[in-house]
Amino acid sequence: MRFLVSIILLAACNNRGAVVQIEDKDFYFEPDTAVVEPSGEFVDADGDGFDSSVDCDDTDASIYPGATEIANDNIDQDCDNADLISIICLDDELEDCDGNCAPQVWLGDGSCDDYTFDYNGIQINFNCSALDFDLGDCGSDPSNGDCTDNEIEDCNGNCSPIDWLSDGFCDDGSFEYQGHYIDLNCALYAYDDGDCSIPLDGDGDGFDYLVDCDDTDASIYPGATDIPNDGIDQDCDGFDLITTIDADGDGFDNTVDCDDSDPLINPVAFDVPNDGIDQNCDGVDAVGNDMDGDGWTDSSDCDDSDPSIYPGATEIPGDGIDQDCDGTDTSILDQDGDGYDIPYDCDDSDFFINPGAIDAPNDGIDQNCDGVDAVGDDLDG
Repeated sequence: MRFLVSIILLAACNNRGAVVQIEDKDFYFEPDTAVVEPSGEFVDADGDGFDSSVDCDDTDASIYPGATEIANDNIDQDCDNADLISIICLDDELEDCDGNCAPQVWLGDGSCDDYTFDYNGIQINFNCSALDFDLGDCGSDPSNGDCTDNEIEDCNGNCSPIDWLSDGFCDDGSFEYQGHYIDLNCALYAYDDGDCSIPLDGDGDGFDYLVDCDDTDASIYPGATDIPNDGIDQDCDGFDLITTIDADGDGFDNTVDCDDSDPLINPVAFDVPNDGIDQNCDGVDAVGNDMDGDGWTDSSDCDDSDPSIYPGATEIPGDGIDQDCDGTDTSILDQDGDGYDIPYDCDDSDFFINPGAIDAPNDGIDQNCDGVDAVGDDLDG
């Protein structure tokens, strides 16, 4: 049964808010039939080819389903309801075969890292061709000869269909083949030949920031020549190359000698004051006055008016003077027990030489310490 209803000139608002006029017309309604209003019209405000029904930001032409996603910028460019998160490792870390950050020093350290060791709660895997199978720690290529002509080894050494490379899908471990999740997202395969986002290579040396320990310097990258002893890790192995050599032959090698080209400069050398040169490698030039010209400044010379007095000078025992600046005068001793000590005994190692001894003539020895050898004839012996 249908019902006839007459509507006479009503004013109404359409779905855009405008007032419209409805003429006097007869409408028939089927009982129990819902009246559905027409859906609103969708527009493509930013002109990117996707209207507002699917475009998650129709004010930005760079945002639409399938757009290239920029990692870690908190913007969902491809409208998949999530931002692409890319792992950024520290300077002393690198990505393992699965994209997890791991210590660089573990690579090639003599132990095969194939999910055996844990780092930050994750089992690390270096056992793939991209990392040369932990630089040989895990042996050679485990899948050598296993792949068919229609397959290639992925970044982890697993066989993968060759036509998966650059097929429009990013193979970053998301798809499984023969029991392995295939990863072609590495520099070896140009990041799935463009299917995956390419990590930034800030210095253009061919190594992105994920593996380059200084992506601002093109001379620093994995495998670069490491310059010894410069404090810089050019090859990104976590250490500077240290070599030791004593180029100037002063007994101190280049690890402690602050100028290994000059034998007068080393950690025990005398530092000439005020010459602008750090001879003793203590980091500063000695500063002071050397009034007596003996090479020692007044900061260490206990009598800077006497050139015979300075640290290390010969000490004259019993003269009441501290020649060697050790704080004391050397005590008088009678070393040979002849009853005469120095300075009176001119040879305190010989009992027969002292001021009271008889000087044998013409023997070239001053036995009585008068300063000369006796001269004369001894006719009766």
